[in-house]
Amino acid sequence: SDCIMKNRALFALFLTFFSMLTQLTQAGNRIFIVKDSLKYCVREYDHGTNVSVMAVADSVRLPVTEDGTLVIPASLTIEGHTYKVEDIEQRGFHYHPEIKHLMLNEGIRFIGERAFESCINLESIHFPTTLMGLDASAFVNCSMLASIIVENGNEMFDSRDSCNALIKTEDNELVLGCWHTHIPKGVVTIGQCAFSGQRRMSGINIPEGVREIGNGAFSDCSGLKHAYLPLSIKGIGNGTFAGCTSLEELTVPANVQEIGERITLGCHNLKRLTVSPDNKTFDSRDSCNAIVRTQENCIVAGCGSTVIPNSVEKIGEGAFSGSALTRIFIPAGVTQIAETAFNNCNFCSSIEVAQTNPVYDSRSGCNAIIETATGTLVKGCGMTVFPVGVGKIGDYAFCGMTMPANYCIPEGVSSIGSHAFTGCNFRSLLLPESLREIGSSAFTFCRHLENVEMKSSNISIGSMAFNYCYSLLSVRLPHHTTYANSLIFQYSPYQEIHEREYGKP
Repeated sequence: SDCIMKNRALFALFLTFFSMLTQLTQAGNRIFIVKDSLKYCVREYDHGTNVSVMAVADSVRLPVTEDGTLVIPASLTIEGHTYKVEDIEQRGFHYHPEIKHLMLNEGIRFIGERAFESCINLESIHFPTTLMGLDASAFVNCSMLASIIVENGNEMFDSRDSCNALIKTEDNELVLGCWHTHIPKGVVTIGQCAFSGQRRMSGINIPEGVREIGNGAFSDCSGLKHAYLPLSIKGIGNGTFAGCTSLEELTVPANVQEIGERITLGCHNLKRLTVSPDNKTFDSRDSCNAIVRTQENCIVAGCGSTVIPNSVEKIGEGAFSGSALTRIFIPAGVTQIAETAFNNCNFCSSIEVAQTNPVYDSRSGCNAIIETATGTLVKGCGMTVFPVGVGKIGDYAFCGMTMPANYCIPEGVSSIGSHAFTGCNFRSLLLPESLREIGSSAFTFCRHLENVEMKSSNISIGSMAFNYCYSLLSVRLPHHTTYANSLIFQYSPYQEIHEREYGKP
């Protein structure tokens, strides 16, 4: 076909240049080129050629100038033929602290996922007129970023009024901001991840006219103490302030109609969380320091000082995840608790359920939430004492909790749910003879876990059950062990030991 003939001709042309500083490899309709320390991908299509910058070449220093400027070239010339460089591929330059200034030449159209993530010394970005789009995560965690300029003449984006932000002109959406951004008038949306990881930001005053805040817009702004939301705000996305560990208070204005999940995830300094009394969709009844979806009587976000009101019936996904709660008290009216509602509440040492609650109990002062009908432990902490009759540990039951260094799950427990102990800090683990099933990801990210002993004679282990257990060196397995797949001990030092002794799971 014409496409194949073009491909062969192009490859032959490039091979004549192989002896010079350009290195070539070919895969299908793609040719990979290394030139001037950067790696490129040339793609041949029926409609033409596309060239993207992939990354810095292997074992080569990033080509920055003395002041830390990285210039992404507009074109690539091989044997007298010039190809326009159009895109920057995903993760191409992530984690490169040597980049202080980024200059994107004319011709660059798109910047991929996490392309410059965690370039922690990046101070300025100059976008060309040709830029047509970028992934929302392209510049997350670039905490030193202070200057964002869009070249005049760009039809898609602007940086109006010297605002130090990238704004999508037609939609008036702020796509990328920094700690030095001034949100200009006319902006109606703060985009997904727009300020994510801007740790130098101590406060944000969102002006009137902004109606929507996208998912994770201010996530991981760890220095953010105060955030003012205007009356015009109608929607707040998932995880908007997740990881804002310095945030002290937040007030939801009267016109907000939509609030996503986990908006205050990990905000362990949050002490005051209120809703305007004029809001018709949400409330903070009884001065509870929480956001309640009024019609459903459901808490969607809480904090360390929240007192769950008696009138609340539901606690939503991630509502208290990563909060500074030291005590969880579930009143009689709460009949539905989301699996992730209390994840990572690692300050918590006391859990109690009202005696008249029809769905849950904390029998025998066990410091846990038990689903009465099934005997499933749905939420526990490091002080939990397993009562008689509990046969199952539910999904996410101890996720991220502070636990004893040497932990023993008692006899009678036959099943451990998915993510049940993800992120727990114990060092040794003893599992009972009664145990028959370990769910997927049950012990992932238990970074300090060194040894596991399973007394059971017959057990089924779910996928990724012990992934990312970076200290795990010893596991005593039952004689009859069934594995969901080979991804049981990945990224754990025990993986190599297990393969040597037993073969791949």
